Amino acid sequence: MALQTVNVYVEDNQPVPQPVEGVTVRVFMADDATLVTEASTDPTGLASFTLDDVNPTYILRFYKFSTAIPQPQSITMAAPWPLEIDVVAQVFERPTSPDPLMCRVSGYLRDQYGNPGDVRRLRARPVRDPTIIQEDPPNFIVEAGYEVQSTEDGFIQFDLFRGSIHDVRIPGWEDEPILAEVPDSAWIDITDFLLPVPAMIELETEVPPLTIPLEGSLTVIPLAKLSNGIWLADNRMEYTKAPMTVASDDPAIVAVSGGDIVSSGEGVLLQGLSLGVTNVTFSFTNVNRYYATRVPPYLAQDLVVQVFVVV
Repeated sequence: MALQTVNVYVEDNQPVPQPVEGVTVRVFMADDATLVTEASTDPTGLASFTLDDVNPTYILRFYKFSTAIPQPQSITMAAPWPLEIDVVAQVFERPTSPDPLMCRVSGYLRDQYGNPGDVRRLRARPVRDPTIIQEDPPNFIVEAGYEVQSTEDGFIQFDLFRGSIHDVRIPGWEDEPILAEVPDSAWIDITDFLLPVPAMIELETEVPPLTIPLEGSLTVIPLAKLSNGIWLADNRMEYTKAPMTVASDDPAIVAVSGGDIVSSGEGVLLQGLSLGVTNVTFSFTNVNRYYATRVPPYLAQDLVVQVFVVV
């Protein structure tokens, strides 16, 4: 029996999860009454503890104003160490649909000078997908147009079925309807609903860190998630490309073939050239070539993968 490190990571439930800072995490014994210790999450969403594994179970409780986290949560003290615990929090900052079948779209419509201008209208036409929501009782989706207007300051909000697809027409885009997909989320920002951008990268099957035999190789497939929370490979919109670059910190240890790739789902070959460990970084580049420009620029998350070359 020994003292072990337990890392608790708290992220929100945005389409692209973000760390939640300032969450008080309290650790109790298995009786959920005896307090052991507590800590607050840092800017990376981490609260770290040192706990005695002589106790097989601990109970976690959480608190932050305007934040909901399912609790209590039980953790089991078992290898591998350190024990990594992922916690999902709902932060009440955006208008959220109370209906679990619906997603609330909200945001502001403004002209090119930053003014709300006249009262603006947004029109959506469903593309009959889904046709039926198989709940109890089932919902049959009638394909009808939908129109909503903003308030005088440009604010607009409306609810749509999760997973549905719509042709959307907005002021200035009447002749070019935008094909928009609704994520499986309680809310979405209107900019990410209408014009999402690449937001984060994950590997399709491999779980970092990676191990490559000396003079061997490994093909990995990076996948891109859009800022609406939908994976590029799964999206039913018109997005097909997410330009990435892949680079090794030490090409003498791990060489990368196909370092510049233009779409999510293309394989990258990693070759183990010498014994050691290095990082391979996947990052988005030239996003403005394929996606709407954001001001200020949207800060997509790079993926840094640790790679070991072993005998």
